[in-house]
Parts: sequence; structure tokens; C-alpha cells
Amino acid sequence: MNRPERVTALIVAAIGITFLIGDPYFSRIVARVCIFAMAAIAVDLLISQCGLASFGHAAFFAAGGYTAGIFALNGITHALLVWGAATGVGLFAGIVLGSLCLRTRGLYFLMITLAFGQMTYLGLQGLRQFGGDDGFRVPRGAALFGEVGLSGTLVAAAVALVAVVGLSAYLRRARIGALVRAARDEGRRLASLGVDARPYNLAMFAISAGVTALAGALNVNLVRYVSPELGTWFLSGNLLIMVIFGGIGTLSGPVLGAAALIALEEVLSGATDRWPFFLGVAIILRVLFWDAVKQTAKLLKS
Repeated sequence: MNRPERVTALIVAAIGITFLIGDPYFSRIVARVCIFAMAAIAVDLLISQCGLASFGHAAFFAAGGYTAGIFALNGITHALLVWGAATGVGLFAGIVLGSLCLRTRGLYFLMITLAFGQMTYLGLQGLRQFGGDDGFRVPRGAALFGEVGLSGTLVAAAVALVAVVGLSAYLRRARIGALVRAARDEGRRLASLGVDARPYNLAMFAISAGVTALAGALNVNLVRYVSPELGTWFLSGNLLIMVIFGGIGTLSGPVLGAAALIALEEVLSGATDRWPFFLGVAIILRVLFWDAVKQTAKLLKS
């Protein structure tokens, strides 16, 4: 499923079913899936298009979350202003950090993004005026025509996810997508033609950071809490797992991966205290056997 209209239809169907069920707990889970699917798509853009795996995208998630939280503490709650500012902070941070991180490739890129992510996490712990290690509770969520409650956050997250799916599809088709893929696969040949791919990689990194920051701001509107945990490497790892779980390089992969991982967490954590072990087993099975299952299915169809 690599067509944006099909992914959009899947998202709309999921939201429709959620409203028909009308259960607040289920609605919260679906909203969480939409939010983290956005961030997973942002990570997948770097992996599938640029050939770069980031282990520090939680830094941008935290940047968007803290922007929304600080705005709320100061009485600024207009949704478009708050979410737009969070996206802008993510874009700016992406340009600054990307200009440094993109000097490296491969394992070095992975490690430098991890380093910046951990620096962000430790820096947020030092913000005593905003709760330090404990973070702070957001007194009021974003408002558009009145306060955006759970249903409003669900709709906003779904609309943002559809927009991000469309953006991802456009970037893959556009010139920037072709250039970053060429730089990924044939960097020397592209340079010999006089094309400098660095600005395009930086643009892709900044867009990825902006989308992740928007997801962080929406997450704060959902949970009404901000803490340095938003910037931990564990969250960056979860985003990578979502991309791997759903499949790298497809529009639907990060969405399905986010849904699968969050659903497994909810089900397993309710069944046993040792749920991380069983979640790890599920991830290992997915990595080892999914390709074989797909090949078998193709053979059966033919």
C-alpha cells in the first residue's frame, strides 16, 4: 500500500470506527497512533530517501512538546499558533543540527544524532524553572473554537497525519527526492555532474525535524504533560522500531508499524509485567520471518 489515497482511506476508516465505538480509552490510543505515525514517517523519510538512520529524533519531539507546554504556561493556547510555532522550532533545530550531523554518514551519523538527542535530554533536565527531571503539567490544552479536547485532538492528529502522508508522497516524487536518492546510491557520480546534494539532504532533514516537532506538540495536547522523557533515546529507538516493524520505504509502513507497536504495548502490558520481553520476541519474529511470509504469499498468488 504505497499510494497516498489508500493510506488516507485507511486513516479515515480508522477514525470513523473510533468515533462509532465512542470509547475514550480507545480514542486516546488511536490519537497516540496518529501522533507517533507522523514522527515515524519523518524518520522513514531520512532512512528510505537519504539512507540515514537517526537515533536522535526524540530531541525534535521534545522541542515541539516543550514549545507547546511553555506557550500554555504563558496563556497562549491558540492551536494554529502553538502548533505552527512548534513546527517552526523543529525546522530551525533541524537546520542547525542537520548542518552538523550531515557532515557524517552511516554509523557516524547514527552516533552523532544519538549524542545530540542525549544532550537535549540532559539539557531539559536542567530547566528547573520548568520542573527539571519531573517536567510540568500543562494547565490547558490548545484551543481553536473552544478548547481542543480528546475528540478534537484525535481529529487534529488524523488531519495532520493525512497531510504528512501527502507531504511524504510529494517529496518522494519531487526533484528533491530524486536528488537525495541519487546522492544515497551514487554520490560520487552525482558530484561529478556538478550537483551538490547537501542542501537537499539538509532540507529533507529539516522537514523531518519539523514534522516530528509537530507530533511532539500534538502529544502534549493529548497527555497534558511535558517532561525530559520526551527527549530520551528510548523514544528515538521506538520510532526506528515502528519504521522497521511496518516496513521501510512505504507510505503505509510507518503508520502500520506505529499501530502495531502501540497495540502490542497496550495488550501485553495489560497481560503481564514482563511485556517488554514478549514485545522483543514479536520484533525479532517480524525481522526474521516477515520477508519469508511475503515471498510465500506471492508464490501462492502466482
